[in-house]
Amino acid sequence: MSDLVGIMSVMPVLVESNTVFVGREPELRLLRDHAGRSYTEAPGAVLIGGDAGVGKSRLVGEFVSALPQGSVFVGGCLQLGVDGLSYAPFTAVLRQLLRERGREAFETAAPGGVGEFARLLPELGEVPAQRPENRGILFEQVLRLLNQAAGSGGVTVVLEDLHWADGATRDLLVFLVRNLDLPGVQIVATYRSDDLHRAHPLRRLLPELRRVPGVEALELAPLSRDEAGTQAAAIRGTALTHHEMDELYRRTEGVPLFVESFAASVGDPGGDGHDVPDQFRDLLLEPLHRFDDTALSVLRVASVGAVSGSIEHEMLYHAAGLAERELESALRTLVDANVLRADRTGYRFRHALLRDAVHGELLPGPHARLHMRFAQLIDEYPDSVPLDRRAAEQAHHYNAAQELPSALQAAWWAAVRASDTLAYGEELDMLERVLALWDRVPDARERVQGLSWAEVVSRAAGAAVEAGRPRRALDLADEALATLSEDDRDDHTLMVRACLLRRRGLARAEEACGSGIIDLITALELHPPHMPGYVILVAILARESMVHRGDRRETPGQERLRELERAEGPRAHWRRRPSHSPVPPARRTCARPPTPASPWAGSTWTRGTWRGAVR
Repeated sequence: MSDLVGIMSVMPVLVESNTVFVGREPELRLLRDHAGRSYTEAPGAVLIGGDAGVGKSRLVGEFVSALPQGSVFVGGCLQLGVDGLSYAPFTAVLRQLLRERGREAFETAAPGGVGEFARLLPELGEVPAQRPENRGILFEQVLRLLNQAAGSGGVTVVLEDLHWADGATRDLLVFLVRNLDLPGVQIVATYRSDDLHRAHPLRRLLPELRRVPGVEALELAPLSRDEAGTQAAAIRGTALTHHEMDELYRRTEGVPLFVESFAASVGDPGGDGHDVPDQFRDLLLEPLHRFDDTALSVLRVASVGAVSGSIEHEMLYHAAGLAERELESALRTLVDANVLRADRTGYRFRHALLRDAVHGELLPGPHARLHMRFAQLIDEYPDSVPLDRRAAEQAHHYNAAQELPSALQAAWWAAVRASDTLAYGEELDMLERVLALWDRVPDARERVQGLSWAEVVSRAAGAAVEAGRPRRALDLADEALATLSEDDRDDHTLMVRACLLRRRGLARAEEACGSGIIDLITALELHPPHMPGYVILVAILARESMVHRGDRRETPGQERLRELERAEGPRAHWRRRPSHSPVPPARRTCARPPTPASPWAGSTWTRGTWRGAVR
């Protein structure tokens, strides 16, 4: 991850660097002036963009180093190798707040109980039962917590690497930017401009954020030729010749990360002065060639384990298989060379791109073995990985190791975790991974708590609806319905078909107003009243009927609904529904409750789908 992803309690660690800080005076002045206005006049945000390695993290580190201790809270979005990790930067910020301000700050921000915070910080206690307003309550409590943390002095919240942000993180960021209204809170967010491809969600979001009052955009450019020379001279300890300066600037184009990597070797007569196809990777890996085999081996192991940006010392020790003294010697070499950065309990790469480059050099055999080893270590030493990251990291490792049965099971539990935190986009991603592996895992059903393929597809369709992707929900529901025979009339199959129709109806309602009523009515005809999900279906159908009033021209679906009303069919079902039928009012599932059998299943399993019902 970037320089700021490690969350430290001592401010100087945030800006630790062995290189001189060059230039950036106008950018620093903008950040400081913005902080003054945010603390005293109105809250605001600064969005810092720039290409990879251009110095965004270093600029922010230099800025926050001058702020009062205890006023900066830092979190980083996680790399794409760990799909499904929701709210990652805000979880880090909340955990730092919990460590520095204590549980009392959370109780003050959530007078009704800290249960919603527990969705992101399991150490706070039990997660409450699902309600329609869960997500809104969580967002409102985070806002209130930041306002209270600001006090009279103000706070700066740093969110690193927004280009890796999941949908839930982006939603919460937009909520805060639009709803913070009291002076005291400054948000500073960084992102890689070169990662924002045409379809990237952040590319569409940034223009909207920039139009919000108090939001400023800062695009960080590479260093000038003279500034790059000053940086290289500080690293080398001697000034560069004119020829060396020309070569350095041609190879690095003023990107500070490249300058830092190439400064020591520029002008070396033994070096290759010609451009190579993968110059970027070569620049990152070139300084590593001077390390001995032990240090390189430890670095490769760390590149596999640091999938979330950092790796705990205990986990690295067990994975490396070295004696403690030998490991510490190798780590000291890597830290002294500024390849790894040490925090209180572990290590992180100087830059995420360096971790990528080292990981990309692994041969297939070691690659698979190391990923399998880390997947097993998560089971052996679960406390070495935070609960909110455990399932997703294990799914990533098993998938990389081609251990497909375990990858499917871990992805399933990562989906459960994402649903518990109301991160529906990430839940959909994990369920899609489960479905992609389904035909390649003989006992897939036993690994997803006994659910059938159609039931998993139904959940994925529900997550797609919640995530605002109705077209994907339609495709999933159609695919699953095509596999269910209309001749099967047992209660469970009828319930699954009804749930798929309900979700397809909701998706159609979002795609084209009113077009989903027929699916909802058909679902009501099929759904056994005593099976889970019936009450939700009735509520959704009632909502849709009210939206499409009788004073307008009736659609075919409304005509069919009126025929049902005249026949007293649905009302008769409602009256006959047993009062003791165990159907939770906020249940999203259409299957029997599972028996938790995973270390990630500590949070509540029941999940709500009322967001679609009240939209």
